[in-house]
Amino acid sequence: MYWLILIGGILLDRISKLLVMNNMELFEHITVIPHVLNFVYVTNDGAAFSMFSGQRWGLILFTFVALALLYFLWRFAQKESELFRIAVVMIASGAIGNFVDRLVYTEVIDFLQFGFWTSFPVFNVADILIVLGAGFIILDLFLNNKKEEANEHK
Repeated sequence: MYWLILIGGILLDRISKLLVMNNMELFEHITVIPHVLNFVYVTNDGAAFSMFSGQRWGLILFTFVALALLYFLWRFAQKESELFRIAVVMIASGAIGNFVDRLVYTEVIDFLQFGFWTSFPVFNVADILIVLGAGFIILDLFLNNKKEEANEHK
């Protein structure tokens, strides 16, 4: 199941970016759902919110370190914490998706923008996987904390 999530996430990210690159011009804007969702083809040579712009090799090195840490977390996560392990795989999938962009294109391909919040950065499927994975880790920590509290009261 973990391989399916990992490979599925990477493929979904790659296919979506290839569709945008092959069917849109750079900086082109397409309204998908008015005031809700736009496709805006842009590139980003930094990380989230364009932090570390121009630091391609540093970001590539950071991705290697992050993937090693994610593997360590996944490998040694408690076996009963399925949500945590899935979350780690989702984050790894997103990290690999953006890593491929940095290697192949020197910058990350972004294309999704919420229309009601135009000051929010444009993002991609890999970014969604990373954010959802992080959210699932927080949820898992919260659920495990509640479970421990319930066990202490017994």
